[in-house]
Amino acid sequence: MSSSPKLIIHIGPGKTGSSVIQEWLASNRTLLLKNGYYYPEHPVDANGISSGNFKSIFTESDSKRYDFDPVKADNLLKETAEKGAKYLLLSSEAFAARCEPITEFFDDANFIFYLRNPMESSESLYNQSVKRHFNTSLIKVPESVNFGKLKKLNRACATRNHELTIRFYGSDFFQGGNIVQDFLYAIGMSSTHVKTAKLINRSYSLQALEFKRILNQFPLQEMHEKLDVFLQQFEYGTTTFSIYSDEQFAAFKRLTLSELSDLFKELNVNGDKFLAYIESKKQKETHKQTLSEKDALLILKAINEYSPALFNKIKQVVTTKKLSFIDFEPLSSEVLTKVNKQKRLKEKFLKLSSLLATSVNKEPTNPSLEQRHIVALMKTFKVRKHMDEGLFLRELAIYLESQGDILQAFKHMAKAKEFRPHGDIINRKLIEYAKHICQTSF
Repeated sequence: MSSSPKLIIHIGPGKTGSSVIQEWLASNRTLLLKNGYYYPEHPVDANGISSGNFKSIFTESDSKRYDFDPVKADNLLKETAEKGAKYLLLSSEAFAARCEPITEFFDDANFIFYLRNPMESSESLYNQSVKRHFNTSLIKVPESVNFGKLKKLNRACATRNHELTIRFYGSDFFQGGNIVQDFLYAIGMSSTHVKTAKLINRSYSLQALEFKRILNQFPLQEMHEKLDVFLQQFEYGTTTFSIYSDEQFAAFKRLTLSELSDLFKELNVNGDKFLAYIESKKQKETHKQTLSEKDALLILKAINEYSPALFNKIKQVVTTKKLSFIDFEPLSSEVLTKVNKQKRLKEKFLKLSSLLATSVNKEPTNPSLEQRHIVALMKTFKVRKHMDEGLFLRELAIYLESQGDILQAFKHMAKAKEFRPHGDIINRKLIEYAKHICQTSF
Protein backbone atom coordinates (compact mmCIF):
# COMPACT_ATOMS: atom_id res chain seq x y z
CA MET A 1 0.00 0.00 0.00
CA SER A 2 1.14 3.53 -0.76
CA SER A 3 1.45 5.77 2.28
CA SER A 4 -0.17 8.67 0.44
CA PRO A 5 -2.79 10.06 0.79
CA LYS A 6 -3.07 9.99 4.57
CA LEU A 7 -6.25 8.79 6.28
CA ILE A 8 -7.92 10.99 8.90
CA ILE A 9 -10.72 9.03 10.49
CA HIS A 10 -13.18 10.38 13.04
CA ILE A 11 -14.79 7.54 14.96
CA GLY A 12 -17.04 9.29 17.46
CA PRO A 13 -17.98 7.57 19.71
CA GLY A 14 -21.74 7.90 20.33
CA LYS A 15 -23.19 11.10 21.84
CA THR A 16 -20.14 13.22 21.15
CA GLY A 17 -21.51 15.44 18.39
CA SER A 18 -20.77 13.13 15.46
CA SER A 19 -23.96 14.09 13.60
CA VAL A 20 -23.09 17.79 13.89
CA ILE A 21 -19.57 17.18 12.58
CA GLN A 22 -20.83 15.02 9.70
CA GLU A 23 -23.49 17.54 8.70
CA TRP A 24 -20.88 20.29 8.44
CA LEU A 25 -18.42 18.11 6.55
CA ALA A 26 -21.09 16.93 4.10
CA SER A 27 -22.24 20.51 3.50
CA ASN A 28 -18.70 21.79 2.91
CA ARG A 29 -17.12 19.10 0.73
CA THR A 30 -15.95 21.65 -1.85
CA LEU A 31 -14.26 23.80 0.79
CA LEU A 32 -12.63 20.73 2.30
CA LEU A 33 -11.31 19.61 -1.07
CA LYS A 34 -9.81 23.05 -1.73
CA ASN A 35 -7.89 22.61 1.52
CA GLY A 36 -6.69 19.12 0.55
CA TYR A 37 -9.32 16.95 2.30
CA TYR A 38 -11.53 14.54 0.36
CA TYR A 39 -14.73 13.73 2.27
CA PRO A 40 -16.88 11.16 0.38
CA GLU A 41 -20.62 11.68 0.12
CA HIS A 42 -23.00 9.70 2.33
CA PRO A 43 -26.82 9.60 2.73
CA VAL A 44 -28.73 11.18 5.62
CA ASP A 45 -32.22 10.50 7.00
CA ALA A 46 -35.12 12.92 7.58
CA ASN A 47 -33.47 14.13 10.80
CA GLY A 48 -30.14 14.84 9.10
CA ILE A 49 -28.61 11.78 10.76
CA SER A 50 -26.56 9.06 9.06
CA SER A 51 -23.97 6.36 9.65
CA GLY A 52 -21.45 8.66 7.97
CA ASN A 53 -18.85 7.05 5.72
CA PHE A 54 -19.18 3.60 7.26
CA LYS A 55 -20.40 1.92 4.06
CA SER A 56 -17.62 3.61 2.11
CA ILE A 57 -15.20 0.96 3.38
CA PHE A 58 -17.49 -1.73 4.82
CA THR A 59 -19.84 -4.07 2.92
CA GLU A 60 -22.74 -6.12 4.22
CA SER A 61 -22.14 -9.86 3.91
CA ASP A 62 -24.65 -12.64 3.22
CA SER A 63 -24.82 -13.23 6.98
CA LYS A 64 -25.98 -9.60 7.48
CA ARG A 65 -22.67 -8.64 9.08
CA TYR A 66 -20.52 -5.78 7.88
CA ASP A 67 -16.99 -6.66 6.84
CA PHE A 68 -14.12 -4.38 5.93
CA ASP A 69 -13.90 -4.07 2.14
CA PRO A 70 -10.30 -3.57 0.93
CA VAL A 71 -11.46 -2.97 -2.64
CA LYS A 72 -13.64 -0.06 -1.54
CA ALA A 73 -10.84 1.30 0.62
CA ASP A 74 -8.31 1.08 -2.20
CA ASN A 75 -10.69 2.79 -4.62
CA LEU A 76 -11.22 5.61 -2.13
CA LEU A 77 -7.49 6.18 -1.88
CA LYS A 78 -7.27 6.30 -5.68
CA GLU A 79 -10.19 8.78 -5.83
CA THR A 80 -8.50 10.93 -3.22
CA ALA A 81 -5.25 11.00 -5.20
CA GLU A 82 -7.08 11.71 -8.47
CA LYS A 83 -8.80 14.70 -6.87
CA GLY A 84 -5.45 16.03 -5.79
CA ALA A 85 -6.25 15.76 -2.08
CA LYS A 86 -3.62 15.07 0.53
CA TYR A 87 -6.04 13.54 3.03
CA LEU A 88 -8.88 11.04 2.87
CA LEU A 89 -11.31 12.14 5.59
CA LEU A 90 -13.87 9.67 6.94
CA SER A 91 -16.33 9.87 9.84
CA SER A 92 -18.58 7.27 11.45
CA GLU A 93 -19.33 6.12 14.99
CA ALA A 94 -19.56 2.56 13.64
CA PHE A 95 -15.78 2.56 13.03
CA ALA A 96 -15.10 2.47 16.78
CA ALA A 97 -16.14 -1.17 17.10
CA ARG A 98 -14.33 -2.21 13.90
CA CYS A 99 -11.04 -0.36 14.07
CA GLU A 100 -8.61 -3.28 13.69
CA PRO A 101 -9.04 -4.03 9.95
CA ILE A 102 -8.77 -0.28 9.27
CA THR A 103 -5.46 -0.02 11.14
CA GLU A 104 -4.19 -3.10 9.28
CA PHE A 105 -5.07 -1.85 5.79
CA PHE A 106 -3.98 1.79 5.90
CA ASP A 107 -0.31 2.71 6.24
CA ASP A 108 -0.72 6.21 7.62
CA ALA A 109 -3.80 7.14 9.68
CA ASN A 110 -4.87 9.55 12.39
CA PHE A 111 -7.80 8.33 14.48
CA ILE A 112 -9.77 11.09 16.22
CA PHE A 113 -11.70 10.05 19.32
CA TYR A 114 -13.82 12.37 21.50
CA LEU A 115 -13.93 11.49 25.19
CA ARG A 116 -17.04 12.69 27.00
CA ASN A 117 -17.83 12.74 30.71
CA PRO A 118 -19.27 9.20 31.20
CA MET A 119 -21.94 10.54 33.56
CA GLU A 120 -23.28 12.76 30.77
CA SER A 121 -22.92 10.20 28.01
CA SER A 122 -24.62 7.50 30.08
CA GLU A 123 -27.89 9.42 30.33
CA SER A 124 -27.53 10.66 26.77
CA LEU A 125 -27.03 7.12 25.44
CA TYR A 126 -30.04 5.95 27.44
CA ASN A 127 -32.16 8.74 25.98
CA GLN A 128 -30.95 7.78 22.51
CA SER A 129 -31.95 4.16 23.11
CA VAL A 130 -35.48 5.34 23.90
CA LYS A 131 -35.55 7.66 20.89
CA ARG A 132 -34.29 5.22 18.28
CA HIS A 133 -34.01 1.68 19.64
CA PHE A 134 -37.40 1.03 21.28
CA ASN A 135 -36.04 0.85 24.82
CA THR A 136 -38.87 0.44 27.34
CA SER A 137 -36.80 -0.04 30.51
CA LEU A 138 -36.16 2.47 33.27
CA ILE A 139 -32.62 3.84 33.41
CA LYS A 140 -30.01 2.00 35.46
CA VAL A 141 -26.61 3.17 36.63
CA PRO A 142 -23.85 1.21 34.85
CA GLU A 143 -21.98 -1.17 37.11
CA SER A 144 -18.72 -0.13 35.45
CA VAL A 145 -17.36 2.58 33.19
CA ASN A 146 -16.24 0.83 30.01
CA PHE A 147 -13.48 2.32 27.88
CA GLY A 148 -12.95 -0.92 25.99
CA LYS A 149 -13.27 0.57 22.49
CA LEU A 150 -10.76 3.31 23.23
CA LYS A 151 -8.28 0.88 24.78
CA LYS A 152 -8.65 -1.47 21.82
CA LEU A 153 -8.10 1.42 19.41
CA ASN A 154 -5.04 2.56 21.35
CA ARG A 155 -3.49 -0.91 21.14
CA ALA A 156 -4.25 -1.20 17.41
CA CYS A 157 -2.74 2.22 16.67
CA ALA A 158 0.36 1.45 18.71
CA THR A 159 0.88 -1.83 16.87
CA ARG A 160 0.75 -0.17 13.42
CA ASN A 161 2.32 3.17 14.40
CA HIS A 162 -0.83 5.13 13.66
CA GLU A 163 -1.67 8.40 15.38
CA LEU A 164 -4.43 8.52 17.99
CA THR A 165 -5.83 11.96 18.79
CA ILE A 166 -8.00 12.15 21.90
CA ARG A 167 -10.14 15.28 22.23
CA PHE A 168 -12.12 16.11 25.36
CA TYR A 169 -15.81 16.73 24.71
CA GLY A 170 -17.44 19.80 26.26
CA SER A 171 -17.72 23.54 25.73
CA ASP A 172 -14.91 24.05 28.27
CA PHE A 173 -12.55 22.11 26.01
CA PHE A 174 -13.66 22.92 22.45
CA GLN A 175 -11.05 24.91 20.57
CA GLY A 176 -12.98 27.85 19.12
CA GLY A 177 -16.09 27.26 21.21
CA ASN A 178 -17.96 24.53 19.29
CA ILE A 179 -17.49 20.92 18.24
CA VAL A 180 -17.00 21.62 14.52
CA GLN A 181 -14.34 24.28 15.10
CA ASP A 182 -12.60 21.92 17.50
CA PHE A 183 -12.64 19.13 14.94
CA LEU A 184 -11.22 21.41 12.23
CA TYR A 185 -8.47 22.37 14.66
CA ALA A 186 -7.74 18.67 15.24
CA ILE A 187 -7.33 17.93 11.50
CA GLY A 188 -5.26 21.04 10.78
CA MET A 189 -7.90 23.37 9.33
CA SER A 190 -8.09 25.89 12.16
CA SER A 191 -7.94 28.79 9.69
CA THR A 192 -11.54 27.98 8.70
CA HIS A 193 -13.87 29.63 11.20
CA VAL A 194 -17.26 28.17 12.20
CA LYS A 195 -19.11 30.48 14.57
CA THR A 196 -22.06 28.16 15.15
CA ALA A 197 -22.77 24.54 14.29
CA LYS A 198 -26.14 23.29 13.08
CA LEU A 199 -28.01 21.38 15.78
CA ILE A 200 -28.64 17.78 14.69
CA ASN A 201 -30.46 14.99 16.53
CA ARG A 202 -32.11 17.28 19.07
CA SER A 203 -32.80 15.95 22.54
CA TYR A 204 -36.32 15.20 23.78
CA SER A 205 -37.90 16.90 26.75
CA LEU A 206 -38.45 14.63 29.75
CA GLN A 207 -42.17 14.40 28.95
CA ALA A 208 -41.50 13.53 25.30
CA LEU A 209 -39.00 10.88 26.38
CA GLU A 210 -41.55 9.19 28.64
CA PHE A 211 -44.25 9.42 25.96
CA LYS A 212 -41.95 7.66 23.50
CA ARG A 213 -40.87 5.03 26.05
CA ILE A 214 -44.50 4.08 26.67
CA LEU A 215 -45.25 3.68 22.96
CA ASN A 216 -42.00 1.74 22.43
CA GLN A 217 -43.90 -1.26 23.78
CA PHE A 218 -45.39 -1.55 20.31
CA PRO A 219 -42.44 -0.91 17.93
CA LEU A 220 -44.35 -0.07 14.79
CA GLN A 221 -41.39 1.35 12.86
CA GLU A 222 -43.16 3.74 10.49
CA MET A 223 -45.18 5.27 13.32
CA HIS A 224 -42.10 5.71 15.53
CA GLU A 225 -40.03 7.29 12.77
CA LYS A 226 -42.68 9.99 12.31
CA LEU A 227 -43.11 10.35 16.07
CA ASP A 228 -39.36 10.88 16.49
CA VAL A 229 -39.38 13.74 13.97
CA PHE A 230 -42.23 15.38 15.87
CA LEU A 231 -40.82 14.89 19.38
CA GLN A 232 -37.46 16.41 18.42
CA GLN A 233 -39.21 19.69 17.61
CA PHE A 234 -41.79 19.47 20.41
CA GLU A 235 -41.07 22.51 22.58
CA TYR A 236 -42.83 21.66 25.81
CA GLY A 237 -41.78 20.34 29.17
CA THR A 238 -38.56 19.87 31.09
CA THR A 239 -35.48 20.15 28.87
CA THR A 240 -32.69 20.20 31.47
CA PHE A 241 -32.93 17.22 33.79
CA SER A 242 -31.35 14.11 35.25
CA ILE A 243 -33.17 10.85 35.85
CA TYR A 244 -30.46 9.54 38.18
CA SER A 245 -31.10 9.94 41.89
CA ASP A 246 -28.71 12.00 44.01
CA GLU A 247 -27.26 8.80 45.48
CA GLN A 248 -26.79 7.24 42.04
CA PHE A 249 -25.11 10.38 40.74
CA ALA A 250 -22.64 10.53 43.64
CA ALA A 251 -21.72 6.85 43.34
CA PHE A 252 -21.35 7.15 39.56
CA LYS A 253 -19.05 10.18 39.94
CA ARG A 254 -16.73 8.28 42.28
CA LEU A 255 -16.59 5.34 39.88
CA THR A 256 -16.01 7.62 36.87
CA LEU A 257 -13.11 9.51 38.44
CA SER A 258 -11.42 6.27 39.50
CA GLU A 259 -11.77 4.59 36.09
CA LEU A 260 -10.70 7.70 34.16
CA SER A 261 -7.57 8.09 36.30
CA ASP A 262 -6.58 4.51 35.44
CA LEU A 263 -7.38 5.10 31.76
CA PHE A 264 -5.20 8.21 31.50
CA LYS A 265 -2.28 6.35 33.07
CA GLU A 266 -2.68 3.46 30.60
CA LEU A 267 -2.90 5.81 27.60
CA ASN A 268 -0.21 8.17 28.95
CA VAL A 269 -2.61 11.12 28.58
CA ASN A 270 -2.64 14.24 30.75
CA GLY A 271 -6.27 14.35 31.86
CA ASP A 272 -5.95 16.47 35.00
CA LYS A 273 -8.16 19.28 33.66
CA PHE A 274 -10.78 16.82 32.50
CA LEU A 275 -10.83 15.09 35.89
CA ALA A 276 -11.16 18.46 37.65
CA TYR A 277 -14.00 19.35 35.30
CA ILE A 278 -15.86 16.15 36.19
CA GLU A 279 -15.18 16.62 39.90
CA SER A 280 -16.74 20.08 39.77
CA LYS A 281 -19.87 19.00 37.86
CA LYS A 282 -23.15 19.34 39.74
CA GLN A 283 -26.12 17.17 39.02
CA LYS A 284 -28.99 18.61 37.03
CA GLU A 285 -32.41 18.73 38.67
CA THR A 286 -33.55 15.18 39.34
CA HIS A 287 -36.86 13.91 37.95
CA LYS A 288 -38.63 10.57 38.11
CA GLN A 289 -39.52 8.69 34.94
CA THR A 290 -43.27 9.26 34.90
CA LEU A 291 -45.75 10.92 32.56
CA SER A 292 -48.78 12.70 33.99
CA GLU A 293 -52.23 12.62 32.38
CA LYS A 294 -51.99 16.38 31.88
CA ASP A 295 -48.75 16.08 29.94
CA ALA A 296 -50.09 13.14 27.95
CA LEU A 297 -53.09 15.24 26.89
CA LEU A 298 -50.91 18.14 25.84
CA ILE A 299 -48.64 15.92 23.76
CA LEU A 300 -51.61 14.18 22.12
CA LYS A 301 -53.13 17.51 21.20
CA ALA A 302 -49.86 18.75 19.74
CA ILE A 303 -49.44 15.55 17.70
CA ASN A 304 -52.95 15.92 16.32
CA GLU A 305 -52.25 19.48 15.24
CA TYR A 306 -48.94 18.42 13.70
CA SER A 307 -50.21 15.30 11.88
CA PRO A 308 -53.76 13.93 12.25
CA ALA A 309 -52.60 10.77 10.45
CA LEU A 310 -49.85 10.13 13.02
CA PHE A 311 -52.27 10.85 15.85
CA ASN A 312 -54.83 8.46 14.41
CA LYS A 313 -52.21 5.70 14.15
CA ILE A 314 -51.26 6.19 17.82
CA LYS A 315 -54.94 6.06 18.73
CA GLN A 316 -55.32 2.77 16.83
CA VAL A 317 -52.36 1.24 18.67
CA VAL A 318 -53.52 2.35 22.11
CA THR A 319 -57.18 1.42 21.66
CA THR A 320 -57.00 -1.89 19.77
CA LYS A 321 -58.45 -4.73 21.82
CA LYS A 322 -55.81 -7.16 20.63
CA LEU A 323 -53.13 -5.21 22.51
CA SER A 324 -55.04 -4.96 25.77
CA PHE A 325 -52.27 -6.90 27.53
CA ILE A 326 -49.95 -3.88 27.05
CA ASP A 327 -50.13 -1.18 29.71
CA PHE A 328 -50.03 2.13 27.83
CA GLU A 329 -50.85 4.19 30.94
CA PRO A 330 -51.46 7.10 30.98
CA LEU A 331 -52.27 6.74 27.26
CA SER A 332 -55.31 4.67 28.13
CA SER A 333 -59.06 4.72 28.58
CA GLU A 334 -58.92 7.16 31.49
CA VAL A 335 -57.05 9.78 29.47
CA LEU A 336 -59.22 9.20 26.41
CA THR A 337 -62.36 9.59 28.48
CA LYS A 338 -61.12 12.85 29.95
CA VAL A 339 -60.36 14.11 26.47
CA ASN A 340 -63.89 13.25 25.42
CA LYS A 341 -65.27 15.16 28.38
CA GLN A 342 -63.15 18.14 27.47
CA LYS A 343 -64.75 18.03 24.04
CA ARG A 344 -68.01 19.16 25.59
CA LEU A 345 -66.37 21.68 27.90
CA LYS A 346 -63.66 23.29 25.79
CA GLU A 347 -63.89 24.12 22.12
CA LYS A 348 -60.10 23.89 21.66
CA PHE A 349 -60.21 20.09 22.21
CA LEU A 350 -63.03 19.48 19.70
CA LYS A 351 -60.90 17.96 16.93
CA LEU A 352 -58.78 15.90 19.32
CA SER A 353 -61.82 14.42 21.05
CA SER A 354 -63.52 13.33 17.85
CA LEU A 355 -60.48 11.27 16.94
CA LEU A 356 -60.42 9.58 20.34
CA ALA A 357 -64.07 8.49 20.42
CA THR A 358 -63.16 4.79 20.63
CA SER A 359 -62.57 3.58 24.17
CA VAL A 360 -60.02 1.00 25.22
CA ASN A 361 -61.12 -2.51 26.13
CA LYS A 362 -59.56 -2.98 29.55
CA GLU A 363 -60.69 -6.58 30.01
CA PRO A 364 -57.64 -8.76 30.66
CA THR A 365 -58.21 -10.97 27.64
CA ASN A 366 -54.48 -11.65 27.46
CA PRO A 367 -53.17 -11.50 31.03
CA SER A 368 -49.44 -10.88 31.29
CA LEU A 369 -47.02 -13.64 32.20
CA GLU A 370 -45.73 -13.58 35.75
CA GLN A 371 -42.39 -15.01 36.88
CA ARG A 372 -44.07 -18.08 38.42
CA HIS A 373 -45.79 -18.86 35.12
CA ILE A 374 -42.50 -18.68 33.24
CA VAL A 375 -40.74 -20.96 35.74
CA ALA A 376 -43.59 -23.45 35.55
CA LEU A 377 -43.46 -23.49 31.77
CA MET A 378 -39.71 -24.05 31.79
CA LYS A 379 -40.13 -27.01 34.16
CA THR A 380 -42.93 -28.47 32.07
CA PHE A 381 -40.84 -28.33 28.91
CA LYS A 382 -37.73 -29.56 30.76
CA VAL A 383 -35.72 -26.61 29.56
CA ARG A 384 -31.93 -26.99 29.51
CA LYS A 385 -30.22 -25.42 32.51
CA HIS A 386 -28.15 -22.99 30.44
CA MET A 387 -31.29 -21.44 28.92
CA ASP A 388 -32.43 -18.39 30.89
CA GLU A 389 -35.96 -16.95 30.97
CA GLY A 390 -35.32 -14.49 28.17
CA LEU A 391 -33.93 -17.09 25.80
CA PHE A 392 -36.74 -19.53 26.65
CA LEU A 393 -39.43 -16.93 26.00
CA ARG A 394 -37.74 -15.92 22.76
CA GLU A 395 -37.75 -19.48 21.46
CA LEU A 396 -41.35 -19.96 22.62
CA ALA A 397 -42.36 -16.81 20.73
CA ILE A 398 -40.64 -18.04 17.57
CA TYR A 399 -42.49 -21.35 17.90
CA LEU A 400 -45.82 -19.52 18.26
CA GLU A 401 -44.91 -17.51 15.17
CA SER A 402 -44.33 -20.74 13.25
CA GLN A 403 -47.85 -21.83 14.28
CA GLY A 404 -49.33 -18.62 12.90
CA ASP A 405 -50.18 -17.02 16.27
CA ILE A 406 -48.39 -13.70 15.80
CA LEU A 407 -50.25 -11.96 18.61
CA GLN A 408 -49.15 -14.49 21.22
CA ALA A 409 -45.68 -14.50 19.66
CA PHE A 410 -45.51 -10.73 20.16
CA LYS A 411 -46.73 -11.02 23.74
CA HIS A 412 -44.10 -13.59 24.70
CA MET A 413 -41.32 -11.85 22.78
CA ALA A 414 -42.15 -8.60 24.59
CA LYS A 415 -41.78 -10.48 27.87
CA ALA A 416 -38.46 -11.89 26.67
CA LYS A 417 -37.27 -8.32 26.14
CA GLU A 418 -37.66 -7.63 29.87
CA PHE A 419 -34.92 -10.21 30.48
CA ARG A 420 -32.84 -9.40 27.39
CA PRO A 421 -33.53 -5.73 26.54
CA HIS A 422 -30.68 -5.53 24.02
CA GLY A 423 -31.24 -8.87 22.27
CA ASP A 424 -30.92 -8.33 18.51
CA ILE A 425 -33.25 -11.18 17.55
CA ILE A 426 -35.83 -10.14 20.15
CA ASN A 427 -35.93 -6.52 19.04
CA ARG A 428 -35.97 -7.42 15.35
CA LYS A 429 -38.83 -9.89 15.83
CA LEU A 430 -40.87 -7.39 17.84
CA ILE A 431 -40.66 -4.94 14.93
CA GLU A 432 -41.74 -7.69 12.50
CA TYR A 433 -44.66 -8.74 14.72
CA ALA A 434 -45.81 -5.15 15.25
CA LYS A 435 -45.92 -4.59 11.49
CA HIS A 436 -47.91 -7.79 10.96
CA ILE A 437 -50.37 -7.00 13.75
CA CYS A 438 -50.86 -3.51 12.34
CA GLN A 439 -51.58 -4.85 8.84
CA THR A 440 -54.09 -7.45 10.07
CA SER A 441 -55.79 -5.61 12.93
CA PHE A 442 -55.99 -1.87 12.26
